[in-house]
Amino acid sequence: MSLKQRIKYAIIKSQVEKRKKQNPFDYEYAEHYKIPEGESNHPNNSYYFSLHDLEGKSLLFRLANRGDRDEVWFVYHDCNTKTYYNRDMLANQDTKVEVECLETGKLWRFKFSGPLIEVGDAHGTQHTATFEGTFTASAPIFEFSRHMDSHPLARALSQEKWTKEFLGELQENFQVHYEQSGSVKGTLILDGQEIDIDLKGMRDRSFGKREWNYMDRHIWLTAMLETGEVMNVNMVRYPAVRNLQTGYWEDHGKHTCVDYATSMDDLPVIGHVPDQVTCHVTLMDGRKLTMECEKEVEVPFPFDNGDFTIYEGIGKITINGVKGRGIMEFGFNKDPQRWVK
Repeated sequence: MSLKQRIKYAIIKSQVEKRKKQNPFDYEYAEHYKIPEGESNHPNNSYYFSLHDLEGKSLLFRLANRGDRDEVWFVYHDCNTKTYYNRDMLANQDTKVEVECLETGKLWRFKFSGPLIEVGDAHGTQHTATFEGTFTASAPIFEFSRHMDSHPLARALSQEKWTKEFLGELQENFQVHYEQSGSVKGTLILDGQEIDIDLKGMRDRSFGKREWNYMDRHIWLTAMLETGEVMNVNMVRYPAVRNLQTGYWEDHGKHTCVDYATSMDDLPVIGHVPDQVTCHVTLMDGRKLTMECEKEVEVPFPFDNGDFTIYEGIGKITINGVKGRGIMEFGFNKDPQRWVK
């Protein structure tokens, strides 16, 4: 680190720590947040559930209210390698969704009803699906702006050129984003067949401004291991911040933050989810972990007429030899020139 960068690092770290103390996380406010009436600056209020077992079953659900529309995902991956999803991502009269907080930081209920198609079906044959499940938390909430160690953020921002525009973009694009491990029990009825759902996983909650075209690209890797631990690594590139990394290792409710992970530029950049990904992670306590990820299937979700597309990959993930499953999510701006530095 140069002297100039060390000075910038110290300033940022001090400001981040100060903000954490002055603005503690308000659990009640966050869990029950709704977009204010009349909000028009790319609002987002989203709920996401990612559920998996080691036998090959996965269920994903996402509802994001954008003020004037709702973005909806529903994905079911069975143990026989069939994957069903809602091709029409924007909610309409054929799709009904509901998310409800039953107890702050502990219980959520979510529902889906609508048509699905099978991944790889060229004819797009429709399947009928309804689902209702209840998420029960097994760990505390991890909110990234309050609970993440300040070091990785300060390091990333200290590498950038500071201008009035740069500082303004940071403030304007701030979001609340948190995650929580748990399990979901529920019932999926697919083409009249009743399927019991009893899966471990996590929920993701975020709200604030979200302009999809502002992002260059991102990678999100998260794994639920057979021994109960959870790994989460996020990498994102914006015009203002080129190499922001966050994440945590959760060991039965205790979180240890990620210090550093393999750079985005050292991972495959192919416009969708690679078949295999190896990511080396160093935690803040010095422990080193190696994530070996193998894709089983991916589902594309284009946003804002293709300005940004998320490829939601589901796969096997092994960490230091311990087996697990989870998500390999890769997102790309429609302009490939923005995928690299």
